[in-house]
Amino acid sequence: MKLPFLIALLVCVYSESALEATIGESCEKNPNYVINSFVVTPWPLIRTQQYNIFISGVFIEKEYVKQLYFATRFKRGFWHYTYQSVYVEYEKGSQANFTISIQAPSEKGPYTDQVSLHRHDFSKIACWQYDYDL
Repeated sequence: MKLPFLIALLVCVYSESALEATIGESCEKNPNYVINSFVVTPWPLIRTQQYNIFISGVFIEKEYVKQLYFATRFKRGFWHYTYQSVYVEYEKGSQANFTISIQAPSEKGPYTDQVSLHRHDFSKIACWQYDYDL
């Protein structure tokens, strides 16, 4: 009786871990928004599939976020950008979450994605990047 339960539990745990992943690393030397969680779901990515990025972090200084940039680079080529307006001021120490919904590329090969928060003068507040293969 315990064996079927254990197998069912393992299947649930495995399927959950295959559906999302905390991936990547900071690409900003001294960010004013410290990212605590960067989750991509579903994971791994599948060509042309819609996916979501959930970002959670804390502002270590008071900041006005003008835009969130999402950039994709294929085979170390040129960056292709998508912009999301934010226009919100965050107090020092405040927790903030950001969500991006985007479609995975269609071409097979290696990719690098980068998400960054920007001030009104376009300087970076924070940056996170991750690599994947389709």
